[in-house]
Amino acid sequence: MTGDHGQEMNETMTNSWGHNSNFSSYQTQVPMVIYWPGKEAAEYTHLSSHVDLVPTLMPELLGCSNSINDYSNGRSLFDESERPFILSKNWNDYAIIDNRYSRVFMPYGSEMYRTEDYSKSDDLVTLDSARQLKVLESVSRFYQK
Repeated sequence: MTGDHGQEMNETMTNSWGHNSNFSSYQTQVPMVIYWPGKEAAEYTHLSSHVDLVPTLMPELLGCSNSINDYSNGRSLFDESERPFILSKNWNDYAIIDNRYSRVFMPYGSEMYRTEDYSKSDDLVTLDSARQLKVLESVSRFYQK
């Protein structure tokens, strides 16, 4: 059981109501409850994404032996190893989200940086070249014209 988005009631004080207006935790974090026979009950709080659902189901329930990289940008929800970022998209913008910042890219080329509590940040959040390459690869991997 899960949802596709959170619902903000202007908790960030940015005049954001509902969903799809920003990348704050109020809009991007959703609870998920999974009943999985044979697995110990646990609470997971690590950085994850909806793209992790298929890589969780395919090998564990459906017996897929292909590498997850063959069909997804995600990884198993049970994989708690550190994740450098997740990508998120709304109708207009996309964001690189990690445990400290959201780096939001608008379609006309500008960027906005937000801290964990979604307040504006004037810090220039630089990405090292390896992370930039990984972001570009993730964005374009399954895209076809």
